[in-house]
Amino acid sequence: MVEGEVTNPGNMPALEVRLTWREANTGLRTLPVYYGDNYFSLSPGESREFRIESTAVTKRLALGSRGWNIKPATLR
Repeated sequence: MVEGEVTNPGNMPALEVRLTWREANTGLRTLPVYYGDNYFSLSPGESREFRIESTAVTKRLALGSRGWNIKPATLR
């Protein structure tokens, strides 16, 4: 299980934010994955806690984020 927090540091709302758990070396999605919350919006300055659970065994994972009006990002 992984827990964390995402924040919208911008001055525009971040719409339809989607988190994706991937294998860091290949970029392939890790499955099965269970998200506590996904496809959410954040107002400017707003933060949200998240929880991700998976039974997949992987040495290196990366958390990606995408959204309707945000730059895609990856945390390794």
